[in-house]
Amino acid sequence: MNYLPNNEEKKAQQLISANYVDDIPSERARQLKTTGFASSREFEEKPIRSKLYTPTQPRRPNSFANRNVHYDKYLPPMAAPRNANEAQMAIQDELDCWGIDKGRSIDHAKFYQLAVDESIMRFHGDKSRWTPPDTTSNVPRDLSDAIEFLLDFFLRKMMSDGKRVTFSNTRDLLEARFGANLPFAPFFKENGNLVLSSAYRKIPRIQDYIDPFIRFSHADEDPRTAVTATWTKTSSEGAPYHIVEATAIHQLIHGGHNCVCCKTFGSFKLNSKYGTSFSDVICSVCGSVYAIWIAATTASIFKWLDRGNFKKARYFGDYYDETRHLERLSNMYGIFVSMEDTLDMPAYVVKIKGVLPSLSGRSFNFKNIKIFSNILIEPVVRKIPWFSFSLPGHLDFVSTSLVAIHKYFSGLVIDDGERAQKTQASGVHNVTSKSELRRLRRDRNKIEAIKKKADNGVELANEEFDLLGREKEVLRMIKEFENF
Repeated sequence: MNYLPNNEEKKAQQLISANYVDDIPSERARQLKTTGFASSREFEEKPIRSKLYTPTQPRRPNSFANRNVHYDKYLPPMAAPRNANEAQMAIQDELDCWGIDKGRSIDHAKFYQLAVDESIMRFHGDKSRWTPPDTTSNVPRDLSDAIEFLLDFFLRKMMSDGKRVTFSNTRDLLEARFGANLPFAPFFKENGNLVLSSAYRKIPRIQDYIDPFIRFSHADEDPRTAVTATWTKTSSEGAPYHIVEATAIHQLIHGGHNCVCCKTFGSFKLNSKYGTSFSDVICSVCGSVYAIWIAATTASIFKWLDRGNFKKARYFGDYYDETRHLERLSNMYGIFVSMEDTLDMPAYVVKIKGVLPSLSGRSFNFKNIKIFSNILIEPVVRKIPWFSFSLPGHLDFVSTSLVAIHKYFSGLVIDDGERAQKTQASGVHNVTSKSELRRLRRDRNKIEAIKKKADNGVELANEEFDLLGREKEVLRMIKEFENF
């Protein structure tokens, strides 16, 4: 159905291509105008609404929305971008929901344009960089051997097989100061307006922190330290996502399951190609690809299934790169695994229908703007597990993780800060471990000094707040290293 006369619609498309969005005479264009920020009084007394145009006619059927689609009764179902113009509209919606306003500051204007350009570029993809999947690696049949093999593979994938020498660590000021875990955008759209989420309205003086360039800071971090912190934390808390993912891959390959697409028995192979987001496992017969995601609870999975979408740190451009090279009769699937009960973990399979560009705190880094995915899904069998499995009861999650980390990084030497190469030099393992332990103890001493400053009423800097928020993590890692 056309909501505009042919000549007006044609003019609108021409203006979109020219980036003159403020002059587009369509309802969709008015929704693309950037949001203004309400005063601090409005933050405190009533829900925040943007200066977006309030619609007086039905929305265009292909309008794009953020994750809060269920809040807006007038909002049609989301649809994946079919062309560059729609990709641009989708990222502009996401920028609005994060409060990015081209007229607010130079940083906002610069980021707005860079994010739009990055999304369009990722939508088109880079054919020259594409390499086919690699299914030559065989996952061992023994579960313990398979977990050891796959953890080493995960590390190689994270490190781009030694080409990556630093990780970017993103700090959230809201989390550091208020303990608020709010990874989603602060605003959602309702009847053409932007409304501040109730979770954000609970934060004192939220107007001081709502700007992403004030809220998020980024610093380079040693890869070994970053991986050790993440894997030991989740393992010691009984939520070893990396081990659950490894076990799920082993179960899919060796558990005697049929491909959802071609129904072939036992045709799954590990895709050992680095730099993929949506093809962890591949059917060797029809070429269908499967991505595996781990959820903390089954309720989270059911929420995603009911909503038909979820946000994940998978790159927007990877979806288009991988779907353009799928076999003609193959499909793309996702597998959700609930780790609520490690003795009985159900896996639910969904068909991936498309993706929308999405932002997170990690995106607001001018050195490396990352466009993630809001993944649109359709259940294959609604709320009935495809299969279930359990973690091996004898496995010590922390020790297994530390052994894999030490085994991988002990053979890496950084050459001119560019490439890590294998070496057989003995003693690297122990030297590196002692070095990390000394660094952690220094951090512990700094934290004690910061606490004394706070007790004396001295105002703390942002970096000191960040370090103070890591106290439990630092103490836990010291204990793990001393016991290893």
